[in-house]
Amino acid sequence: MPSPVQLGIHHQFYFLECLISSCVEAQRKQEAQLDVPFSKAEMVSALVEVVERHQSPCKPGSILPSTLTALYHLSRLKPKTPRELETRFLGLALPVLASLEDLSQDREEQTFYENTTQTWQVLLQSLLREDPTIGHLFSLLDQQQFGLQSEKGTERAWATRNITALLRRAVHMQDFKLGEEIHQVGQFVASFGILLADAEMEVGWRAQESLHMLFQLLLRQRGIKTREAPRLWPKEKQLEWGMAAYKNIASVGKVRILPLTGSGVGWSRVLDPFPSPNLWGGKGSKPSLQLPFAFSRLEWRAKRG
Repeated sequence: MPSPVQLGIHHQFYFLECLISSCVEAQRKQEAQLDVPFSKAEMVSALVEVVERHQSPCKPGSILPSTLTALYHLSRLKPKTPRELETRFLGLALPVLASLEDLSQDREEQTFYENTTQTWQVLLQSLLREDPTIGHLFSLLDQQQFGLQSEKGTERAWATRNITALLRRAVHMQDFKLGEEIHQVGQFVASFGILLADAEMEVGWRAQESLHMLFQLLLRQRGIKTREAPRLWPKEKQLEWGMAAYKNIASVGKVRILPLTGSGVGWSRVLDPFPSPNLWGGKGSKPSLQLPFAFSRLEWRAKRG
């Protein structure tokens, strides 16, 4: 297949437009594959070349959003997207997308930011739909670690939005397959646990939701329903709140997690895992260990003195 990057930018846009139109038409006719003389791997490889060529900051008029849309439509056709090409594509696109900031007062730029972010999330979920396995999920989550390590709060928030949307999609897939790779969940629990104390409130809130989703997958792996989770909790009745939460997590996933320590920071209480007006504490909020799966939402609070 001729490389599209050898053509001018207008021809590259035309190539993407034709590819998207062909995929949409194939889906409309309920065809599993494109009737073209090129393999899916060759077409995805061409998209990788386009992304590799355009690594400049993403802004209105950029070619990257169209490339994301093209891969999304290709992912809805057979065969599966080759894993190595998928990883390379996402690895090239993510640094450019992570630099997007929803801080502009310009309405066109705000719309571009929202549409591009939504396209990225839909693409990730469609790729997971191709291969709904725990190993593939962890591979996609690994790609998002780039944003979690950023010093910018906006980039961390952007990454946690994508992770939460991806985990939510996995939890609601009826045919999602869990396997031996489930033991890797420990590293993600540790990463999200650290983010609970993030300075950006949205990052901490989404980290809590991500932990909740991971624990849902752990319970499914063990064949336990959410309402049955309390029977896994330790029997001691006088445990300090933080230690109780730690033991509850470990009892579900059999994951060894070192308690986070730091000057002036400690466990305060375990909260209800479902959104509520008292999510971040406040007047009228109460500890809720008695609620199903309550240990999935943890609040860190700085201690005075």
